[in-house]
Amino acid sequence: MTSTCSQAAAAAAARRILGFYPTIPASDPKGFAAGLVQLLSTYPTAVIERAADPVSGIPSKVEFLNLAAIRKHLDVWYGDHADEVRRAERLSRKALPEPPRDEEVASRITKGLAELSRHIKSGFSPSTAPGPAGADHECAPANPSAVSTDQLRQHYAAHGLGFRPRSAEQ
Repeated sequence: MTSTCSQAAAAAAARRILGFYPTIPASDPKGFAAGLVQLLSTYPTAVIERAADPVSGIPSKVEFLNLAAIRKHLDVWYGDHADEVRRAERLSRKALPEPPRDEEVASRITKGLAELSRHIKSGFSPSTAPGPAGADHECAPANPSAVSTDQLRQHYAAHGLGFRPRSAEQ
């Protein structure tokens, strides 16, 4: 953990936290308090301030004092704090300058969009698809070996396959 709070700030926060509990449930209350100060001093000041808050800190989260439970909350709050710091650093970074405009690329994009627009306006069937630039082409003829719906119906009925193609009304 990077910038940690001072021992004095940690001791003050520990005093505030312990003030919300009637007793310290440890065989050595002074040792527990010293351990709490040492634990708190390893975290940044913002995390310690959050921990000492009576509404959203340790007093409202930990019913029975123990360092392990307190540490779990401090670790979560440290993660939140680190996310906020990273977000603030990203927001304060200077933006990259815009790249220079390439007229050749802009011209190709404009030409491509114009071709796409003409193609969309003319319809979407394969026969209207544009060919290679500058090439005049014809679509391939329909597949002569394609099977009609009636031929499919007869074939499936002859072999008991139970296929029923949709009628024109469906």
